[in-house]
Amino acid sequence: MSKKSKIIWVSLIAIVLVITSMVMLAAIYKNETTKKEKARITEEQQIIDKISKLLRLPNELPIVTTVYNEKDFENNSLFRVVKKGDKILLFINAKQAIIYRPSTNQVIEVLPVKSSLKTNR
Repeated sequence: MSKKSKIIWVSLIAIVLVITSMVMLAAIYKNETTKKEKARITEEQQIIDKISKLLRLPNELPIVTTVYNEKDFENNSLFRVVKKGDKILLFINAKQAIIYRPSTNQVIEVLPVKSSLKTNR
């Protein structure tokens, strides 16, 4: 085997290894992203289930968010009662927001929300 053909074979093997590594990394990333998304959806569903035992919820999937910084809500008189760790469930079609405190398993507030958004979520 000539020196040129050895270089070609080594280059081809290196290219195959790089491509294989990239495919494997992409698959691992997708798997981790899917796991995180499933965990988020499961957590949201658990929150919805807990709240539905405390009060009747609108017949739609809410947007769920967690309060990380109470100061973000200081200028909003409707959300003054939120604390770090509270969950806010926003029901777009029902024009309703629910503040839920997981630490005490309490619905803190049910608020009307003005929104022109519509969702099929």
